[in-house]
Amino acid sequence: MSDPEQIDAVRRRWHGICGAFVLLSHLHGIDIVDIHASGTPMRLDIETWCSVTLVEGPGAPVAAIRSMPPSGDVLTAALEGDVAAIAADIGDAIDALRRRRARVLDHDRQAAEATLREMATSTGWCCDGVGGRAPLTAAFRDDVDRVRGRLIRLDRANGDPAAARFTLVCEIGSLRYAETLAVLAALRGVGARAQATLSPN
Repeated sequence: MSDPEQIDAVRRRWHGICGAFVLLSHLHGIDIVDIHASGTPMRLDIETWCSVTLVEGPGAPVAAIRSMPPSGDVLTAALEGDVAAIAADIGDAIDALRRRRARVLDHDRQAAEATLREMATSTGWCCDGVGGRAPLTAAFRDDVDRVRGRLIRLDRANGDPAAARFTLVCEIGSLRYAETLAVLAALRGVGARAQATLSPN
């Protein structure tokens, strides 16, 4: 597609399809807070393991539904016909990719994912899903979606989480000046304690 008007029309229609999918996502076991929309044309990220994007060419535009590694499958859905039906097709593709992904994950991988999920939920966070090949990553957030982050397991350490290493990436929004200083000071304290733990006596 090279005609700007045609491209604009396709993207407007795609935006409507994405909105229709979000409205019916609960029918596919997806919590609306686990769907993150971004970009132009719109991209939908489902938890941390699946993405839905518009492929504009060559040929007729289609929806590409991708499962992140280790399965790494891609399914497509045509964009012709009723918007609600297309949104349902995208949901069906996600269901199929979820089943394929479950078959690919080995026992160690399932245990590692369960560990990350438990680390987040046992400390009071909502876990938005676990995904990735290496490193393995869990997305987490607070109840009001003010704090978001990723918990990354850098190695499996032969299946022992106590011997593994982790990285935390956190984003906190809408902080006032004093709150920002308090968070910065707390992070310095965490860094100092970590350094003391790792340093030899």
